[in-house]
Amino acid sequence: MESRTERTQAYLRFAKEDVRFFSKECGPLSPSVDWIEEMRKSQCPAWLKLKGADAWKKGRLPRDAWAQPVTFAVLHEKPHFISFGADGKAGGSGLDADIEVALED
Repeated sequence: MESRTERTQAYLRFAKEDVRFFSKECGPLSPSVDWIEEMRKSQCPAWLKLKGADAWKKGRLPRDAWAQPVTFAVLHEKPHFISFGADGKAGGSGLDADIEVALED
């Protein structure tokens, strides 16, 4: 059985792929958090047809496996999606550890 940590890691990878898809099909996003709104308002045909990107289309970041909103931040000069783990607080260890996925490799 997949753990919530593994599910969250998968959710964050899917979110990263959504952002990559949008950038490839609809043009580059601005280098700020405003891109969430940019994705929500987009009328790009390929984006509108994409299945499974409903949270983005409503202007929300996805939620993690603990049903908490995923955060966006710039870490180490690169944009990241972050889940704060089971406790929903920055830092921690074990199930409470933060899970980060960089949007750029």
